[in-house]
Amino acid sequence: MLEFQHVTFQYDSEDFNIIDDLSFTVEPEEFISIIGISGCGKSTIFKLTNGLLKRKSGNILLNGQDIASVKHAAGYMPQKDLLFPWRTVGENVALPLEIQGELTRAERRDRAEAALADVGLAGCGSKMPDELSGGMRQRAAFARTMLTGSDLLLLDEPFSALDARIRAQMREELKRIQEELNITVVFVTHDQEEAMSISDMIVVMKDGVVQQIGKPQNVYDSPVNLFVAKFLGTPPINVFEGQIRGGSLYIGENAVLLTPGISDQPVSVGIRPEGFIPDEKGALCCQLGGMEVMGRDISVVSTHASSVNPVIRSIISSDTQIRLDAKTIRFSIKPNKIFLFRHDTGERINL
Repeated sequence: MLEFQHVTFQYDSEDFNIIDDLSFTVEPEEFISIIGISGCGKSTIFKLTNGLLKRKSGNILLNGQDIASVKHAAGYMPQKDLLFPWRTVGENVALPLEIQGELTRAERRDRAEAALADVGLAGCGSKMPDELSGGMRQRAAFARTMLTGSDLLLLDEPFSALDARIRAQMREELKRIQEELNITVVFVTHDQEEAMSISDMIVVMKDGVVQQIGKPQNVYDSPVNLFVAKFLGTPPINVFEGQIRGGSLYIGENAVLLTPGISDQPVSVGIRPEGFIPDEKGALCCQLGGMEVMGRDISVVSTHASSVNPVIRSIISSDTQIRLDAKTIRFSIKPNKIFLFRHDTGERINL
């Protein structure tokens, strides 16, 4: 079990915390992803875990011990492949085994070849790193990380250099290996789709502070604040300026939802793209802009004077008939796909 207990980090040259009171737990054999925009502190967490940076306060524990005291505590894969150019690919991959000094050269070679085969690089062990593409070198670096012998892997955007097809294959391979070897994985990525597709839990961060931790679908379905709601989802959530008046939510002049018990106030309104239902009697009236065919679904593009986004994207079934010659389109809203947030803080207002 990996535990972060009130961890804080600050560079000497800065007067603010890069990591601020970080606390969460990674359970054994769990796959957890840390996500957030660039600069939120994701990679810094790994550097603190590996001892490359010294935390200002707090504890990082592995199975109850300070992680700095645990030998071979974690296998770490940074964003860059860091392969030694004077070694063959197989020798690079076998480096953790060489450092441990417990196997013969032939045994190390066989283990390296097996790891390379696992990542789709069978037969590449005798090549030099400069003979591989950038994506292939990244896969070789991943194979090397698997041979560290640790039950904890720290992967810092390991597939960022790969194209979409190979990246998807590597995600599947990573999940398979994790489950087969019963290892714990902490995965850093800026790609929320990637994180949601393979993680048991996700940690959403902003400015060094954890915003929300939970199962991917739970976080998507119940964001605690506007930042989390906007960060998760493709297409992103549609945001409107709204007003609570007399027990109803208004978007512009449209009363779209009953809000009993919520005091009159300005609010930010988030509606997921899949939360719109075309309805001639629907409460929300938008200006129709067009339609984008997505195969199984279509994306209706519209605008509204109260929309924060330049356009509103509504994902509906391709079986739905839309009159493109119409100037307006009306929607009913699915109650579980609309969220209210405080206008000043972005904090979620529970309906």
